[in-house]
Amino acid sequence: MKTMLSILLIISTGSLISCGQAANDKNSDERYKLIHSADDAEYIISWDYIVSQCPDIGTYDKQEFFIHRGDSKQSNARGISVIEMDSPVAWSSIRSIMTGMKGEGSRSFIINVTYYDTAAYLDEQIELMAIQGIPFEMEGDFTIAVMKSSLSTKYVQLHLAGHQFYVQFITTASADGTLFFSRAKLMELLSGIKDRISSLEITPLPAEIPDRELKETQDLQNTLREVKN
Repeated sequence: MKTMLSILLIISTGSLISCGQAANDKNSDERYKLIHSADDAEYIISWDYIVSQCPDIGTYDKQEFFIHRGDSKQSNARGISVIEMDSPVAWSSIRSIMTGMKGEGSRSFIINVTYYDTAAYLDEQIELMAIQGIPFEMEGDFTIAVMKSSLSTKYVQLHLAGHQFYVQFITTASADGTLFFSRAKLMELLSGIKDRISSLEITPLPAEIPDRELKETQDLQNTLREVKN
């Protein structure tokens, strides 16, 4: 079953600068309502706030695209990304910067904000990723995982899931470089992100985003799971 964008499988390149505080730079007295566009990802964690915490990121051109179920998009560095009709993912927003091609001095930073139609769909995805070796742990209403390496390519991946949202940060760097965000600095971003996701209002998907179309094998698996339970 194809369930995730190709972006979630990419290990790119990025670098460590000690940058700022943990709160987001936007505040609103009114409850934010989902509009199911790239603006939702910007509300959850704004690019301006990311740059304020690590100004070095702001010196590079940002690449971004928004994709929904049944859609495909061409991204400059990663080819074509697709969300299949049987995917539990309703839409995803990807923002990134890359300092150069793979090799000496290469660095990158990626943030992916993904929305699932239901909490059950998100749980389904987290279970699958956990089986694949991502070390998720519960933290209140959210599930969190951090992965890092100090091998030839340095990287930190931060995963946050809850309330129908999955947020992933990937920052990488070649062996001679430093990461835009360390593990500790990425963790500082979580408080504001969790607050915003918890407080927003879930709204129905617009007509242009089609409902999930489960394949026959999936329907059978779900039925058997219900009988077993």
